[in-house]
Amino acid sequence: MNLKFTKVRDVKNPERSGRNAGIDFFIPNDLGDLYEIKKNEAVLIPSGIKVKMPDNHCLVAFNKSGVALRHNLI
Repeated sequence: MNLKFTKVRDVKNPERSGRNAGIDFFIPNDLGDLYEIKKNEAVLIPSGIKVKMPDNHCLVAFNKSGVALRHNLI
């Protein structure tokens, strides 16, 4: 299956690492220091990526960042 993506912000291209099934997405570079997340606060950070999926498929995002794990971020 081929995914087609379009960058709508200054963001590093999604990439697959080795033989992993997943694809790594990155936070856009142009966000700078716009977000200060306080305890128990929810913040939506846009990915800067649009993905075109084939019919009958879905894209599921999971958090795998070590920083997110250490600080209990979802």
